Amino acid sequence: MAAAACEEAGANLKAEEPITLAPYEQSDLASVGITSREVVLKSITAVNSVNAIKPGSELRFSSTGLTVIYGNNGSGKSGYSRIIRNASTSRSGPKNILSNVFEEKAVPSASFKATVNGHPNTFVWQADNDGYPIFPEISFFDSNCASQEISGRDNEVLYTPRIIGSLTRFSRLVSDVANRIQLASDQIKAVIGVSAVPVDLRDSKRITDLLASKDEAEATRLASAAAMDQKDKDRLLKLPQLIASDPSTLLPTLTRRRNELATMRNQLVGLYKCCQADFIQSYARAQVEESGAEKAATAARDLVRSSSMLDGVGNDVWKTLWEAARAYSDNVAFPKEKFPIAHQGALCPLCQQPLSEEASARMNTFEEYVRGAAEANLTNKRYALKKLVKQFTDAVASVKTGRSAVGMLNEASARESMDRLLRRLEGIDAMQEEQVLAELSVLTEEAGKSIRAEIVNLDAKIKAATESKNPEKVAQLKEELVDLKCRSWVADNKEILVSDAAKRAKKERLAAAIGTCNTRSISNLVSAVSKMEIVERMQESFTYELGRLRADKQPVSLTTHVKTGRQYQQIALEGTREAARNVLSEGEQKIVALAGFFALLDVTPGKSTVVLDDPITSLDHLWRKAVAKRIVEEAAIRPVVVFTHEPVFCNELSDLSLARDVPIAYRTVSRRGTSTGIVIEDLEWEARSVNERIKALRNEAVALRQREKAGDFRTDSELDEELRHCYSKLRSTWERAVEAVLLAGVVERGARQVHTQKLKQLIDISEEDIRTVDDNMSKCSLLTEAHDDPLTAPDAMPTIKDFEDDVKVLADWAKAVNKRR
Repeated sequence: MAAAACEEAGANLKAEEPITLAPYEQSDLASVGITSREVVLKSITAVNSVNAIKPGSELRFSSTGLTVIYGNNGSGKSGYSRIIRNASTSRSGPKNILSNVFEEKAVPSASFKATVNGHPNTFVWQADNDGYPIFPEISFFDSNCASQEISGRDNEVLYTPRIIGSLTRFSRLVSDVANRIQLASDQIKAVIGVSAVPVDLRDSKRITDLLASKDEAEATRLASAAAMDQKDKDRLLKLPQLIASDPSTLLPTLTRRRNELATMRNQLVGLYKCCQADFIQSYARAQVEESGAEKAATAARDLVRSSSMLDGVGNDVWKTLWEAARAYSDNVAFPKEKFPIAHQGALCPLCQQPLSEEASARMNTFEEYVRGAAEANLTNKRYALKKLVKQFTDAVASVKTGRSAVGMLNEASARESMDRLLRRLEGIDAMQEEQVLAELSVLTEEAGKSIRAEIVNLDAKIKAATESKNPEKVAQLKEELVDLKCRSWVADNKEILVSDAAKRAKKERLAAAIGTCNTRSISNLVSAVSKMEIVERMQESFTYELGRLRADKQPVSLTTHVKTGRQYQQIALEGTREAARNVLSEGEQKIVALAGFFALLDVTPGKSTVVLDDPITSLDHLWRKAVAKRIVEEAAIRPVVVFTHEPVFCNELSDLSLARDVPIAYRTVSRRGTSTGIVIEDLEWEARSVNERIKALRNEAVALRQREKAGDFRTDSELDEELRHCYSKLRSTWERAVEAVLLAGVVERGARQVHTQKLKQLIDISEEDIRTVDDNMSKCSLLTEAHDDPLTAPDAMPTIKDFEDDVKVLADWAKAVNKRR
């Protein structure tokens, strides 16, 4: 296919490395409209080290209707839920499944049982293998999915109709063809590029035209036009000499030499000045002044020390103390008088005692010392002496740096004079005696005169060259030289240049072939089909589901768009760019996300299992009931699995399932010690509804009869003990019936709210209802295991028949109340 596309564009594509493409068969189009497979999850077994789930624990699901997985927090529900999420389609995607972190690390493994299109299958998974069973037909929802759904980011639509999948596959096929051609084009590389051309030839039109040529014949013509004969070759060798002999070429060299020699002479002048009498006298005078200043400073220090009986006077610590006394006097004690205050009757700034005449004199001596007149003078004299020394040493170093320029001197005498001076300067890095300076003065003067003579000679040559230069002629010669160099370079690389032009021509034809392999028309078709099959249906279903969940007042909408051939959706707030999760409450976020989840189920074909993990967290009682109703409605169509830890929610699901005649099964997940995920094939007692409890009590009565008939009870007391246990359960069922049946759920235990809108149902409560409840509650209370009052004990223990009759009283009464309402 790639070769055909290239041939159509005038390029031949060799198939040395053909790309492997999956065949696009007629069956792909024939399958359009066929629903995807149906996967019904039957069970999960945590074979080994799945979180803290007991190894070998199996959680079974019903093939029809609703399966409620109930369990308290920490019971192991989440472990089973994670296994399902990783194998199914979920908005949050798969997560790592950890082994039991409290035990020796092992590899998590699990097994799945499911029917695929009606055929039973078993799938085994282990964490260190890539073969995780994938059931994209199973839809999964949890709080992580909800958060992702309303995150404000684009989310890929999780359902793709078969026809769109076929079109997308064709789009990938076309892209693969384009990539194959691009790969062939990338492998065609020109041998010579601009970087291979000599720098001074890169701007030549002759060469740039050849490097840009995409026609083999044209490149051959251009290369042939650059051919050189022997005359051209001889001219190429002669031109550099002609250009170099022209004054225009010589002038920059002469000027550069003249400037370098002038710099050398200036360096010699600097050294010469440092060897003259004026400099020597200045240096001697500076030495005398520095010595005098040193003696004066020493005398000042001695005077200070002799004026005090204390050690350390004059050192840094003492000066710090003196400055502190000055600050105290100027800023606090005597702000209007000059420190130190040493007149008659003045106080010491340190001890605040009156000063004697001798102490006052000593104070002034201290201040004069601290002010540092002698020290400052010494510092200045030292600096002046050091400056003269540096002037000399810098001049010596400057002359030494000109050593490399000695070679440019034409006269041997000039070179010899410079060499003699440089040899004498070796090892000199400090001020010298007057005799050495006199010697250096002579050597420097000789070298300076020699260099001066060379400079005069160069000035004459520069003047002559300036008067005779011909820049126009030089420019013509240089242009001719560049052209001959270009022709020579082209001639040397003719075959490669022509071959590269042929390669560029082929790359251009391949680029044209790639241009024909665009997927724009396919993308447009995908967009059109997506709009009809996904966008419109999803948007309509989303609005419909908001209404079913009593969330139609939420200001949200579902938007979709196609990107790189894939359909994306986003639940957004209407009239704002803010993400929904930044504005909506947790409950609003959850209900909106649930609407998006059920909308996806509406458009997805098939009746595969649906799984919801804690779908009612953060929801109020109205939305909880709406979600329960929607789940039961979905369970009438396909198998639905619900994980929950809410007993009231279990009751709501039970009542709604009974009302719609939807099969419902219960599993309780519990823990034992550190082990979790232990499964019981029923609901725990506190999570069961009134009807489920009545059914369970009737079953217990049947079991008691069977045990009695089989002789399991050794004494009547053992039977009485079992009956007491049954009446305890009957009593709790009457309590639940008062809440759920008589009071119609107006007040629910464990719930904060009171459902006042249901109060109108309570107007039919009669004295007979109250008497029935009171009588039966009293009877159960006498028999319950929690009471041990001999004054109120029954005259005789009831029989199994009595218990059956008492259960029937509850069932008939509940049925009657519900019927009249």
